Amino acid sequence: MALTVTFKPEAGSSIVLNTTAYPIDEGFEVEVDFSDPGVKKFQRSGEWPTFGYPGATTIACEGHILGASKADYWSKRNAFLLALTPPQGEQVKRRHGVITIADSDAAEPMFGDCRIVNRVAHLENLSPERGPFLVTFKVFETYLLGVASGRPYLIG
Repeated sequence: MALTVTFKPEAGSSIVLNTTAYPIDEGFEVEVDFSDPGVKKFQRSGEWPTFGYPGATTIACEGHILGASKADYWSKRNAFLLALTPPQGEQVKRRHGVITIADSDAAEPMFGDCRIVNRVAHLENLSPERGPFLVTFKVFETYLLGVASGRPYLIG
């Protein structure tokens, strides 16, 4: 399985995760929200059954930023933070960008509009050429779409 995660922001340069510079070596998790609004029964115990539709998909990637030197690490860390930080000022779109997931075992790459929920690039004192990262994307749909076919794919 050769998985790559590409994020193309609304403005700025895209970033590709699970490469030699940004390996996803700590975790790749996909979670679909199945929230239930719950309607309490009046003057009785329990709840009335409700419709439970799947919600948004959350994708969390955890790994490391690797540099060949201190300067290379800082350059890659800065590129990571710039690509995954929405621009300052008034936002005119409800998405921060598009996430594309490609896997050698999948029929085709899949994409979806998304928002950055959080991103972290910690600094480690004893290793100036290496540092952990975590980024969480929220795709607004339950599924991603095939790049070529437009077919919906469930990944979580």
